[in-house]
Amino acid sequence: MRSLIRRRDRGAAALIVTVLVSGSVLFGVAALTVDIGQWMGERRVLQNGSDATALALAKTCATTLGSCSWAGTGADLANLNRLNSGADGVSAFNTTTYPNGICQNQLVATTVMPNCTAAGSADCMPAPSWLTSTTKYVETHTQSLTLSGSNRVAPVFGQMLGENDGGKILGACTRVALMPVTGGTVLPLTFSLCEWNSFVSNPSKIVPPPPYTSGYPSDPATFGTLPGYERTIFLHDTSGSAHCNVGPSGYDLPGGFGWLTPDSGCLVKLSEGSWVGTSTGGPPPSTCSLIGLLNKVILIPIYDQTNGLTGANIQYHVDFFASFYITGYRVPSDPHPSSATGNLCLPSQTCFTGWFTRGLIPAGDVDYSGTGADTGVSTPVVAG
Repeated sequence: MRSLIRRRDRGAAALIVTVLVSGSVLFGVAALTVDIGQWMGERRVLQNGSDATALALAKTCATTLGSCSWAGTGADLANLNRLNSGADGVSAFNTTTYPNGICQNQLVATTVMPNCTAAGSADCMPAPSWLTSTTKYVETHTQSLTLSGSNRVAPVFGQMLGENDGGKILGACTRVALMPVTGGTVLPLTFSLCEWNSFVSNPSKIVPPPPYTSGYPSDPATFGTLPGYERTIFLHDTSGSAHCNVGPSGYDLPGGFGWLTPDSGCLVKLSEGSWVGTSTGGPPPSTCSLIGLLNKVILIPIYDQTNGLTGANIQYHVDFFASFYITGYRVPSDPHPSSATGNLCLPSQTCFTGWFTRGLIPAGDVDYSGTGADTGVSTPVVAG
């Protein structure tokens, strides 16, 4: 009988030990699951905030350089979304390196927004090989902030297991580059380099894009005043294009604009350095309607030479791409005075009115590279 009791006691003890060990294991698994899940969730929230901020900042810097800056005080931004230096272990704002967690490269003066450091922070992905010292980009850095004001996210179960280091500092970083557009699918319309040079003396003075909140933009110190910056661009064989010489075989840069032969419908696929055929005559190609282009920004290929201005085999050579805001036009039997000034060329002429502006083209719709010139049109590319 005593032997049987001893065996039962040993069995009970073994069961207790098993329960205790199993409980510890389960508790540890719960700690890992809950605490790591909490950190991963917080990290995702931070990354989402960083992504949204970087893309919004890139859009602003690509279209309106005058507004490309960090604004507000560190305390204001801390209370909103904890934009800070982003460096692991840094809880205070670093006002000498990344004020408010925002920096830039090759966009604006460092007095407006600080330069990004080459090393970035531990929260940034390594920069891709194509990101160079001359690439235009922005970075945003975010870091966790608790209700108590700490930037450490404390573990829930870990503290019960003796974890007492105060928690984990979580951060995120997003880098968005603004890459010059070098190709894309566009309307079959091309403007000359002569027109670009005569209208845009300095890319930094390109007229801001819509939306226009009060009439049309006016900033004499930067790009002039309306109607001064609205220009009329004529078909190359129209008398109004005399300020841009017309010559055979591309020896002189032809003035005005020309129609291109569409690939299908009212679109043509182009890239920098390519040659493209023309659709001869004054009206646009029969597959194109222009009414939907009024008061919109469109991507325009700029040509720098032709293989001749007569005959049926004329071709234009694409130099680069720009964006143009169309306020009006006149093509045969279809006149539309400018919505900004009411200007319209003569009935004997074919023309467009509007101005070159900055544009941000969605990634995937265009081709891009890091070597194109700044013509005011770019596409955002996430670079870490």
